[in-house]
Amino acid sequence: MTRLLIASMLVAALGIAGCGDKTGPDGKPATTRTPPPDPNSPGVQAGKIVFQDNCQQCHQADGSGTTQARTNLRGVFGRLDEGKIRDTIVHGRNFMPGVPDLSKPERKADMDHLMEYLRWLTAPKT
Repeated sequence: MTRLLIASMLVAALGIAGCGDKTGPDGKPATTRTPPPDPNSPGVQAGKIVFQDNCQQCHQADGSGTTQARTNLRGVFGRLDEGKIRDTIVHGRNFMPGVPDLSKPERKADMDHLMEYLRWLTAPKT
């Protein structure tokens, strides 16, 4: 009887553990989330230059931000979807100035590279 009770509790516990939200901060199922881009890829390297030219002054080289304002980028892809991040970069938000130049068609590659770099920069490091 004790074995049956323990086995039943184990099955119930495993069933409960299997329940819940299986999505990551990007809203995709956890098993289909893409890993952060390779830091040595050309896109990430190009995005780093865009970041250094337009963002690093306030967000710091590591994305941790400054103490004067809420400029920490860690987890930004969990807080905002990519469209909102792009919109914020172009138009600004609160005290953050926008970079409207990045919305021009000829700068699309720069914006795409910046997004790739931000995905790498803000991904949890293991």
